[in-house]
Amino acid sequence: SSPDAILITRVSDGQIVEVNEGFSHIAGYSREEALGNSTITLEFWANPKDRESVGSALREQSKIRGVEYNFRSKSGGILNCLMSAEIILLDNVPHVLSVIHDVSERKQAEETIRQSEANFREVFDNTAHGIFIIDVTEDGNFRIGNSNKAEEIATTIRREDVMGKLLKDAFPPEIADMLH
Repeated sequence: SSPDAILITRVSDGQIVEVNEGFSHIAGYSREEALGNSTITLEFWANPKDRESVGSALREQSKIRGVEYNFRSKSGGILNCLMSAEIILLDNVPHVLSVIHDVSERKQAEETIRQSEANFREVFDNTAHGIFIIDVTEDGNFRIGNSNKAEEIATTIRREDVMGKLLKDAFPPEIADMLH
């Protein structure tokens, strides 16, 4: 019932012996397509060297937790995932129990936010108009969060000197009153 991909593979040959519905949903392979194959034959690892790295880590430590890897779905799409795995024994035969959490949407959202922030920063820093970003404190005062270069030029006050200060502490009363 887990939305994460869970699979069990034999250590000796990498054959997949069990998968859950989460694996089918994330990877796009039906249970029947996965069983009897290996992650190699399914070309599940986007970077085959990552598989070798996991194998080495499991031989040394018997488990890994929350390590980021890219996998390839049946359709060829790249999935950014967090993987946890450990060696387990089934009928005295070593297997790897892997849990793979798809974070592709989260990573895409983070990238969108990073790009949006970069766009904002570009406009903020390069506009010809002076801009202050003012935060309202819990007690109703106004605190300078940031200012741009044009504001520094217009006021001749360095942003480092006013950032984090209350308006009433950074400027004379008549200017502070005008800014809020």
